Amino acid sequence: MRARRFGLATLVALVIASASTASVSASCASQTIADQILRADVIASGVVTAADFGGNRVTFRPVVIYKGELESGPTRVRTGPVTGSGGLTVVRTSVDYQADPGTVHTLFLRRESDGFATDSCSGSHSGQASGAEIAALGIGRAVDSGGGPLIQLWDQLGAVPVPGYLALLLIIVLILLVLRSRRRPPLTPAAGAVA
Repeated sequence: MRARRFGLATLVALVIASASTASVSASCASQTIADQILRADVIASGVVTAADFGGNRVTFRPVVIYKGELESGPTRVRTGPVTGSGGLTVVRTSVDYQADPGTVHTLFLRRESDGFATDSCSGSHSGQASGAEIAALGIGRAVDSGGGPLIQLWDQLGAVPVPGYLALLLIIVLILLVLRSRRRPPLTPAAGAVA
């Protein structure tokens, strides 16, 4: 009897979970390019140069802007849920946008109080703008937001949170202290210590 109840409860939980997942993943399937363009404040193609450890923010350097305005240089873009923790983000949703450093993306950005955001339903995608997007938006305007391997390294260093740097510094100091204590011979009368 107990096994039957457990089995029924498990089945109900699976049905509810699969139904809610299906509705979330299908929530942006019926959008047109025109809808996505109208909702975006800024549309740009460029290179993602860094991703935060939590994975919910990337640094984006636009090369071509098709709609809206961006300041020159790197642009920080939220790609996942907002968390108030200030630390690493482990929350994931089905509409989080995924972008790896060093890859080209066309981002459809929404303006927020602290910058910009995108998700997989916004129209953002890897690669350059498609032919349909260029037909709707025009060829865009080229911008110089910096580039090259040193700029990408600088952006990646900026993606590391300050506590990460402090932890690394603490580890280096501890290693140096351990190495220093192993090199120093103990003080004994034979080593010249005053008795």
